[in-house]
Amino acid sequence: MNPRSTIKSYDAFTRLLHWVMAALLFWQFGGLIAEGIWGETPLIKAWTATHGSIGLIILVTAIIRVTWAIIQRPRRPAYSVNLSGTAARSLHAIFYAAMLIIPFVALLRSIGSGRGVKFFGTELLASTGQKIPALMAPANAVHGLFGWTLLALILGHIAMALFHHFGLKDGVMAKMLPSLRRQR
Repeated sequence: MNPRSTIKSYDAFTRLLHWVMAALLFWQFGGLIAEGIWGETPLIKAWTATHGSIGLIILVTAIIRVTWAIIQRPRRPAYSVNLSGTAARSLHAIFYAAMLIIPFVALLRSIGSGRGVKFFGTELLASTGQKIPALMAPANAVHGLFGWTLLALILGHIAMALFHHFGLKDGVMAKMLPSLRRQR
């Protein structure tokens, strides 16, 4: 018997990282969607002006999250040994890759544009004014496409979590929200 199969939920730090990342991604996509709907009002401009800084936080959080997942691998709940489990494992791998790649290529673009890197107005890497097209190209090619694809996958992830909880009633959602297990 696999000893991991008895683990009912993720540890508190994993859950914290999950929900922090969810909030950060909600902020990122919410600002972009609001801008698309209402245009560049002063409030929305202030919201979307944080995009690069929040992206840096997402990158750092993703690095911590991937590192912690590797460290905690033997102590994490097991995926089901079926098509659903394989799909969940694959989707989570895609999430981790996207959470690293999307902000990383944006960081490269910022450096390559010669603008440097700022974090909420504080200069982390000085502006050079020199463009380096090779650094800008990856983000120009994939940042937006991967970002909107990530949003679609997140929406699917939420839908499947709700389906597991309300439809299948299999306790999968309680792995990330242990309080749900206590309600049963």
